[in-house]
Amino acid sequence: MKEKFWKKLPLFRLHPFWGLLLTLPLALLEALLALAIQPGSLETLLTYLQSQPLLAFLNFLPFWLLTLGFWFLFSDPFFAAAAVGGLGGILSLVNRTMVEKRDEPFSPKDLALIKEAGNAMQSYDMNLHLPSIFAILGFVLVMILLGVLLRGKRPFSKRWGNICFALLGAAASFGVLTGCIQQVYSSRELYESFPVENRYYITGVYEQLGFPYCFCYNFNTYLVEKPEGYSEGQAKSYEKEHPVKEGQGQPVNVIMVMNEAFSDVTNQEILDFPAGEEPLRFYNSLKTSDRAITGHIVVPNYGAGTANTEFDVITGMQTNMISESGASAFRVLHRDTDSIFRVFLQDGYQTEFIHPGQDWFYNRQNVYRYFGAEKLLFSEAFEDAERMGGWVMDSAVLDVMKEEFEAAMEAGKPYFNYTVTIQNHMSYSHDKYGEYRVQLVPLKREIDAGARTRLSVYTKGVRDADDMLRGLTEYYESREEPVMLVFFGDHLPNLGDSYQFYNEIGMEVGEGKNAAATLRTYETPYVIWVNSTASELLDFPMRKAALDLPEDGMINANYLGAVTLELTGRREENSFFSYLNDLRRELPVLHNGTGRTGEGEYFEELPEEYAEEVKKMRFWEYYRLTG
Repeated sequence: MKEKFWKKLPLFRLHPFWGLLLTLPLALLEALLALAIQPGSLETLLTYLQSQPLLAFLNFLPFWLLTLGFWFLFSDPFFAAAAVGGLGGILSLVNRTMVEKRDEPFSPKDLALIKEAGNAMQSYDMNLHLPSIFAILGFVLVMILLGVLLRGKRPFSKRWGNICFALLGAAASFGVLTGCIQQVYSSRELYESFPVENRYYITGVYEQLGFPYCFCYNFNTYLVEKPEGYSEGQAKSYEKEHPVKEGQGQPVNVIMVMNEAFSDVTNQEILDFPAGEEPLRFYNSLKTSDRAITGHIVVPNYGAGTANTEFDVITGMQTNMISESGASAFRVLHRDTDSIFRVFLQDGYQTEFIHPGQDWFYNRQNVYRYFGAEKLLFSEAFEDAERMGGWVMDSAVLDVMKEEFEAAMEAGKPYFNYTVTIQNHMSYSHDKYGEYRVQLVPLKREIDAGARTRLSVYTKGVRDADDMLRGLTEYYESREEPVMLVFFGDHLPNLGDSYQFYNEIGMEVGEGKNAAATLRTYETPYVIWVNSTASELLDFPMRKAALDLPEDGMINANYLGAVTLELTGRREENSFFSYLNDLRRELPVLHNGTGRTGEGEYFEELPEEYAEEVKKMRFWEYYRLTG
């Protein structure tokens, strides 16, 4: 009687040397499988990788080190390849699904959101990518079959020798991979050395540089760092210290406009505009209105970081407290997040976000859903909008805002809107506006010619922003409905290398000079204005006085949303924002340890008496982001 086939298995025993050698081509196949599954053309990607051999190696290396580690454990390269190739293929397929459904690539921190992902999948019309599924299953089955037929041999005759060899080898392989992720893949300089079409479009970057490399790179980015001594129980208890009282708010329509790079730089004495022709003539006049509050907010970044200011204003949290190494606030958000949108939403408001840019930029199409915006308008709503040099003009955004307001009023519910403009975005080169050429600004003394050109182009945007502010107030004043307008800038403009431009025009900005100069580097103006109906409904002069703002109105950006809630009667409708309004009165400004007290005293190191309050804020922020 013939011996049954499976009793002859394995047909061949691989010597450990050949098994080790096979991990290289098998890891290459695993990497190719993952790259083939990711969105985009595999042929285009491979052509690019040929021109970037280091990038090709970095996409391959994680697969080889993982396969090597599992080879040590299994003593078989094919079983190791089945495990690693299957895992890599699944992760790449998850990435493809996320990109197709949300235009947001898969990153390591998403692994902590398995529950949220499962809930989200139920709301999507999931179209499974069957070719990818078959490819993964086929690869795994073939590897398992080869492993059964061609079994690897253990290198030692003694059991304990094999155990030590397996454990030490696997630990070394996985340890090297961990070290590479922390020391090599984490390099921002290396990451930015690989040319891409648009570095801000993260989905496109993944597609061009390869999912395996980008996934490993993102192990070390956008981290939410746990504060020293953090206690979740203590963080939970803070809400009890600020009990919620609902139904206190007045039904005032609230419009917040964050105008790109809006600042009062053009109010500097060096500019020599004739009286009545100043770029900020309307804003300057509004500062004297008894229906307005003006001042400056201290924002997270200088010259860039628009989304970080959005995050601070909308959530009340500080971007600069997320991580010691800095973070892009919108990139740490992957779930519903408490915000001023949600406070108004719970009060029966319609909530909307408007931005004339691409929806994928800063992942806004997802982040604003997490914030609680019911309706989102992006570039598609501005296809026929007025442009200059390719930039959607502030006047065009104003027109859309009017249309959206009227539609909201017809719906019969109060309305909360947050709008972000784009016209005055850098760069400020002479050809920014295409064929339109701006006139050089008049100056009382000469400055560098390039700096003057940049200032002149920037001033064109400031003038249009001021016209937008005037148009908004005129329009809302003509309405019978109560309206509160909050208009502010996201950061100072970057008008030259370092702070050269600001030094030339006599503005003392820059880190390390003194506390006032440091904060001035991050200051942008804001104005809160109400129309006649809202002023009467709110008793605005009384509410304005009750805010206890500093005389010059300078506060942190993360207090601006809380101030808005307090002015509309919602100070106690949310525990965290209620706490912020208390803290603002003691510590109105804090930026990475530099700040100003409620008594107007500047400091470069946090005074000891505020240490517990700042600790509380850091604990509560971490809890809100992760708890």
